[in-house]
Amino acid sequence: MQRVKLYAQRSHVRTKAVSLFMDDDDYRPGRGTYRRVKSVEFEDVELFTDDSPVLDMSEDSAQELFNQLWSLGFRPVSEDGNVGMLQATQDHLSDMRKIVSEKLKVIL
Repeated sequence: MQRVKLYAQRSHVRTKAVSLFMDDDDYRPGRGTYRRVKSVEFEDVELFTDDSPVLDMSEDSAQELFNQLWSLGFRPVSEDGNVGMLQATQDHLSDMRKIVSEKLKVIL
């Protein structure tokens, strides 16, 4: 079985879209070529009889893809909203505390 990797980048064709590219381990973004999937075949399967995944990848590959999506600005979303918002708020409050502390010459 040939090892493949997925690469993500903003779509150059559609707005608010991400393109996923697949290539072997030798892929180097920017070299001018990539491999594309030419066709996808669907088949009917009885429920609960075939648990074959649509895509199977190692944890390292999944982490690499997640990191690429993160660098494109994607963040996990929870039921309560964007998970990254809490960290951003905490960072903002920390910055404000520093400013207040310096301006008022107090220790917070």
